[in-house]
Amino acid sequence: MSPIKLVFVWVLCLFSLTLHAQSTPNAVVKNMFTTLNVRAQPNPTAAILAQLSGGTPITVFGRLAGDGWYQLQTESGVQGWAASGYITLNVPLDTIPVVSAESAPVAATPQAQAPAEIPAPTQGDAVVITALLNLRASPSTAGAVIDQIANGTALTITGRTANNQWLQITTSNGQSGWVWAALTRVGVDLGSIPVIDAPIAAPISNLGANVRLIFARGQRAGNRSTVFSKVGDSITVDPSMYDPIGRGIFNLGAYGALQDTIRYFTQTENSFTRLSAAAGGGWTTATVLDPNANYYGMCQANEMPLLCEYRLNRPAIALIMLGSNDVRSLDVATYQANLQRIVTLSSENGVIPVISTIPVYIGYEGQVEQFNAVIRETAQRNAIPLWDYHGSTVGLPYFGLSDDGLHPSQSPRGYEGAADFTGDNLRYGYVVRNLTALQALDVLRQSLAR
Repeated sequence: MSPIKLVFVWVLCLFSLTLHAQSTPNAVVKNMFTTLNVRAQPNPTAAILAQLSGGTPITVFGRLAGDGWYQLQTESGVQGWAASGYITLNVPLDTIPVVSAESAPVAATPQAQAPAEIPAPTQGDAVVITALLNLRASPSTAGAVIDQIANGTALTITGRTANNQWLQITTSNGQSGWVWAALTRVGVDLGSIPVIDAPIAAPISNLGANVRLIFARGQRAGNRSTVFSKVGDSITVDPSMYDPIGRGIFNLGAYGALQDTIRYFTQTENSFTRLSAAAGGGWTTATVLDPNANYYGMCQANEMPLLCEYRLNRPAIALIMLGSNDVRSLDVATYQANLQRIVTLSSENGVIPVISTIPVYIGYEGQVEQFNAVIRETAQRNAIPLWDYHGSTVGLPYFGLSDDGLHPSQSPRGYEGAADFTGDNLRYGYVVRNLTALQALDVLRQSLAR
């Protein structure tokens, strides 16, 4: 084919994609604790062009053959790529043409080439980098929306939550409230901004009627209402996780009401310090379902660790986080099938499965996005609680990770500070995980008591 014909074909393809992008929105961003990144290329390390909140209408006009990424256009005209697991299509998948990053370059869209004529923030200020930013009365997605602030608006930061995810701001016209930090460009060291005593909201959802049905089934079978089990990998069995809480080494700070939950889950047996038969270093979803994985010698012959743990402990609740090791060894479909099996077995045994999203894993960011989409979908489909640990850490320094890019970061005081929920100590991954675990248990305890 001659060079002229090649150019002509490329222009036709580009024109066709532009027509798709200009059509009525055919998809919506799924509701989640964090926002959806729209990137310049189908790559988790590519430049972020926009960030969209749950419920935002979008137009999907292309997809990669592997169905891991969608090419889309926002209502404000920005074109880019986003992980498909965070998007709900309102049209059949086969109506979205398969494209490649090379054949449909984002550079075709002026907004994507120059997404921002955003002024650099001055010292102490931030600037809005999304089309409309919700200004809320409290630092939570549950907080009442006071107003919406336009792209490029300069903000004065007057406070922050300890995990840096929410900023207390004042606009030039005197409005004040809280905004999601990820949707601003900050021009000051947040360490110089005072922490406002505004507790971080519990990142747990899906507390409907099915939870009560599972609980009732377990109570009839003899499960213990004041006991929970731990199901997970090295992040779960690390001494800094759960154990300090059960040994009274904690400082609840503004979260003093969680004391009742600590008492509740230590009155029959100390669930925080107990060794679980269903958690171990390097474990995957396949491990807890493997009848030969009797690593602690606690289980019967041909008994999978998950059911062994439930038989031995008779819990009402299971806090489950598996996937950080799966991203290196399992495809998405296998992971989804394993996770569903874990949820089904838990529910059938009258154990409420609280499934947690997994943290960022440096080098595997794309897989983490896809696996977390599976976790959210599984929670929604089965009407079981979702514990969004990932959403609680994305605003922390280095995503709340230690230097290995996998495990949560430790408090400077290590084990002694792992459950100190005050001030800047809430900038560390294990501290936030202990806090959000307690919050999840607290919400469930109160919900089941009603």
